[in-house]
Amino acid sequence: STSINPVVFGIKKSKAQELGYIGKDVYTKDILSAIKSNKLKFSMSSATQTNTGATAYLGFVSTLAGNPEILKEEDLKSDKLKNNLKELFSGVTRSSGSDEFLEEMFLKGDYEAVVTYETSLININKKLEAQRKEPLYILYAKDGVSISDSPFAYIDNSDDSKLEQSTKLQSYILSNEGQQELVKTGRRVWYGGTNENADRSVFNPNWGIDTTKYISPIKYPNQTVIKEALLLYQTKLRKPVHVVFCLDYSGSMYGDGIRDL
Repeated sequence: STSINPVVFGIKKSKAQELGYIGKDVYTKDILSAIKSNKLKFSMSSATQTNTGATAYLGFVSTLAGNPEILKEEDLKSDKLKNNLKELFSGVTRSSGSDEFLEEMFLKGDYEAVVTYETSLININKKLEAQRKEPLYILYAKDGVSISDSPFAYIDNSDDSKLEQSTKLQSYILSNEGQQELVKTGRRVWYGGTNENADRSVFNPNWGIDTTKYISPIKYPNQTVIKEALLLYQTKLRKPVHVVFCLDYSGSMYGDGIRDL
């Protein structure tokens, strides 16, 4: 593991203040309650198209299922869980197929909250403050936060030269210098904290970030359960989308190409 990145809520600071979230322990049920009472709307990337969306979604499923030790298929059959998830996703105003577009969309639009990587929220806040706009307050749910890990490893292709290059790069990333460079971008280099010698100024406490506070990571279930959870999202939870097909009838498609199309 080279670094980790919590996937969390960023809420306009004035809205977080209005909801009573600042300086207090906030649970997923508190966020759900605000959505159910129509006091909070948010945007996020797709649970079936992006890592961020998938990890955030699995976190929601786990905490709203009551934080079982490990999420099982039986948990996904609960009507109470399905209803809570439906109500949670009723608060989604916009969804995105990529994390980069989500960030761009948020900065250009008028949204009050977004679910994404802590790193992305830090980047959004830097740009908001540069534009003299209200920053986001970052919430870390007390009952569990999805953590995105960034491992770096060599897949053995019996190529000694590539193994040597990979080992050199891995050694640099894990060195004090490499880790400090990662911290500057807003990535944490271990659970609950950052490299002791690194410049932590990017983790602005005015944005709700406390790198000394322990984050409770959710435990990811096995592959079968993840697939079932994503199927539930795709078929029951996500909002309808507009789908546009662009059909290619240019000259290069003549013959087999058009027939296959």
